[in-house]
Amino acid sequence: MKNKIKYISIFIMCILMHMNLNAQEALTADIMYPTFNQHCQNGKIDLHINGGFPPYDVVWKRVIWISPFPPFEWVIQENYGIQGNNDGEDFEDNIVEKIYSEFNDHVVNRVDGAGPIQYWGPNISTPGCWQTSQMLINLNGTCGGWAAFFEDVLRLQGIGSSEMSSVTYNDYLLPQNDIDSLENQQMNFFGSQNQYVMPRIYQDSAGNYIGHYSQFLVKNWNLYDSTNFVFNEYENASYGISQIKIVLNNGNVIPIGDQIGSIGQGNSDPRSEFENHAIVKYAGEYYDPSYGSFKQPNANSWETQALDGFGSVMVYYHNNQLYYVNWIGHLNNSSQQSNVSP
Repeated sequence: MKNKIKYISIFIMCILMHMNLNAQEALTADIMYPTFNQHCQNGKIDLHINGGFPPYDVVWKRVIWISPFPPFEWVIQENYGIQGNNDGEDFEDNIVEKIYSEFNDHVVNRVDGAGPIQYWGPNISTPGCWQTSQMLINLNGTCGGWAAFFEDVLRLQGIGSSEMSSVTYNDYLLPQNDIDSLENQQMNFFGSQNQYVMPRIYQDSAGNYIGHYSQFLVKNWNLYDSTNFVFNEYENASYGISQIKIVLNNGNVIPIGDQIGSIGQGNSDPRSEFENHAIVKYAGEYYDPSYGSFKQPNANSWETQALDGFGSVMVYYHNNQLYYVNWIGHLNNSSQQSNVSP
């Protein structure tokens, strides 16, 4: 990351391996040999010793050695673990907060300096962008890859209580009342051209209808001064179709609703139409590492700051060209409309 994730557990292990305790004197916790290439920044941790000892503050620093050898880095202990206060540097919640703060500036680099790693950057279909290892190789990842990466870093610190949460709108399928609204609005809006509109549907392996596809729109969209139908940015772009206003024969207009959206990791305007999204739940609060947004106290708070609308997508054949069009069934409001599990 921009400020590299601090692998505190490695440092603690080095301390414990070289510890010399005397109950009558100050704690000594020498690292006998420099720990090379750990890429730690300067820091401090509370060291707790069983047997009635008070907390000790251990301070370390990162040293860059230049002459007379080729440049290299090491981590070196700066003090002898003087008696201090229980400042909370080692509390699990504080460690989670510190790690997540490294995602907030939207610049996450590999330890060798390559990056920044992107969220929905080019070639996102590369296999493995949903996994930490391949995301770090490709410097590109989906929301699932970023959520897995955040959880993997927590696991390295011995924190195993986080959960990956899935976000959908009604579990991928429009509810029946939405289907009724869609069909009614579609007929009124497209008029005689409604015969050239085909909703995106889910089918089973035998081709049987399961339901209408559902999706949600990540901020920012202009949905308040438009119709229920807006140009789909992502699907059209994947076929090389630029955003345009589409004028129907009856004069109705399908506008461009997509605007510069929420900043993602290494990407100032990532994809903003999804059927699902992955975030991380820890201690009842929600973290969204792919966007690096501030943690939210509950699912509804996450939805309020992240999403603009809910609906579906359809294909419209117009002037010998297929276009993808979003249907906006609901705007984001103060009530939770997405399914966040867990």
